[in-house]
Amino acid sequence: MNIPDLNYKKIILIIGFIFLSLFFSFLIYSFFFRSFVPVNKNINNEIIPLNDVGRNYNVNGKLPNTNKNINKDASLSKPTKNKNSNKKKKEVKKISQSIVKGITMNAEGDKLVYYNRDDGKFYTINKKGEPVLMSEKTFYNVQNIVWSPKKDKAILGYPDGSNIIYDFNKKKQTTLPKNWQGFDFSSDNKQIVTKNLDFDSENNYLIIANIDSGQSKIIEDLGNKVNNFKLAYSPDNQVVAFFIEPLDFDHQEVYLIGQHNENFKSIIVEGYGFQGKWSPQGDKILYSVYNSKSNYEPALWLTTKGGIYKKRIALNTWAEKCFFYNNDTIYCGVPKFLEEMMGINPNYAININDNIYKINLIKNLTKKITETKRNIDKIIVSADEKILYFTDKRTGRLYKIDL
Repeated sequence: MNIPDLNYKKIILIIGFIFLSLFFSFLIYSFFFRSFVPVNKNINNEIIPLNDVGRNYNVNGKLPNTNKNINKDASLSKPTKNKNSNKKKKEVKKISQSIVKGITMNAEGDKLVYYNRDDGKFYTINKKGEPVLMSEKTFYNVQNIVWSPKKDKAILGYPDGSNIIYDFNKKKQTTLPKNWQGFDFSSDNKQIVTKNLDFDSENNYLIIANIDSGQSKIIEDLGNKVNNFKLAYSPDNQVVAFFIEPLDFDHQEVYLIGQHNENFKSIIVEGYGFQGKWSPQGDKILYSVYNSKSNYEPALWLTTKGGIYKKRIALNTWAEKCFFYNNDTIYCGVPKFLEEMMGINPNYAININDNIYKINLIKNLTKKITETKRNIDKIIVSADEKILYFTDKRTGRLYKIDL
């Protein structure tokens, strides 16, 4: 009896094709047909000590080949209930009919500063709540605004990728190199950190530049990992950026990049999509991440600079929706509900309204201030803590709440 020769390559290809077809069918079902189930948003506020989580690392060298011993206690804790205020809801007032960008408080903290996109001018809000011109100069079609700590200078970004620094006191404009993208100011108002980008990845650098002299210094090679670097000058000016590397399915490692090749201890974060903000004194970092245990919704965390202690804050939101009023008080816009996978992209939640919460880090309390019918883009509070301002991500309009 003659047995025909079998073409094993064809058989393997057919089996592989069937396997891939089943895999992609499951993905399509998961993303498009399976209903999203909202989950409990309240989480334990317990301070969690981490043992050997942060590691010393010189980013100019190679990644350390060490054991990734991640503290399991840093994962989601058993849900607990928030303590919300039963007081009457505070009124949300619209104070601008125009599209507003770049809201901040002036150096004294008693006047709001903002850019009116409709007329291309910068304004402050006086004590009567009236807009007052900050400068007679018109800046058309500004897309991005980065303020200096003293609020006397701003880096203005335009849709074509060009950027300028404008000094409002000296009424002086300086054009920055077009290949410089992304900016942050040092706390002493003297330097900026930016990414020098080129078509050749070998010429991509993280640099700092002196504002007055224009002299620049290379801090780090970016290579093809440009998006792994997040610009973030620390208040003490020691750290200029975060560098994020994946560890496993549910963790990333965040390295603190210094100006002078320092070895700062790294921080293990419980998920992806890292957004980080320094506290005013620079001893804490507020950050948000998402992972499988949070159903890929954003989870808010607080850690010390060295990552020695971490605290899970009982709110599900993004760090970019939060504002440090002082070193121990934070205000945040928090979505009224979220569905799984929304942490991957904040724009997935753009049609969801936000509530505003106040976080007391000393007492470990989160308190709901009020509800809104807006999706909060940026939030800020006056120095006397009497007025909270925010912009609506959907409309670009400016609102205020009397606290």
